[in-house]
Amino acid sequence: MIIATWNSCGGTVDSRSTELQSFSSFDILALQEVQKPENCLEGVYWNGASELKGVAVCTQYPSQQVVFDDSITPFLAVRILESPLGPFNLLAVCAKRQPSYCKDLIRTFDQCEDFLKESPCVILGDFNATARLQNTTKQFDELQDHLHRKLKLVSAYHQFKKQTFGMESFTTLYFRWGTAGCFHIDYVYIPQNWISYLNSVTIPGFKTLTTSDHRPVVVELTSKDFC
Repeated sequence: MIIATWNSCGGTVDSRSTELQSFSSFDILALQEVQKPENCLEGVYWNGASELKGVAVCTQYPSQQVVFDDSITPFLAVRILESPLGPFNLLAVCAKRQPSYCKDLIRTFDQCEDFLKESPCVILGDFNATARLQNTTKQFDELQDHLHRKLKLVSAYHQFKKQTFGMESFTTLYFRWGTAGCFHIDYVYIPQNWISYLNSVTIPGFKTLTTSDHRPVVVELTSKDFC
């Protein structure tokens, strides 16, 4: 099973998913800052305050969206009803600046607490958060504590690559298309008991998928029980 997340920096769901397929296949894809689809398609979900920049989830697995009233920030909650790893819940996010990126994520997790705890869950998307910014270190630590201790989740990239937060060798943001790369701010968090299923975590380099200054995070999970 391949799960991917990508802040596509605009574009349509069809064009960006097709573009990503030139780099990697996927079974579940979360897109951020993507346009609202013109037509309702099976297995494609979208939510956003602006029709030009929302959050989308695409999957061919049987699934259903869970709608929250008065959502604090655009996010998508989707139940994956069947998958090679069994049913699980998926929360796709794109963190907002107010009151801060980390605090926005935590209040979103609190709003979705029952959904996140009713089944194994995956949280993925553009967190806009990194351990490299000294003025947000405390908030980032609080966010990680919430994910690790309260929700029992781990970052697939950091778990697979054995790297610490803030010391990543692969960046996910080349801010304004700067060639040096700067921050790792896009994540796929998986249940702690899925660690043994991790087969690969891939992030393409600067010259790949240049329509966005973000790079996708692609996570492959394999369970021998379902081979």
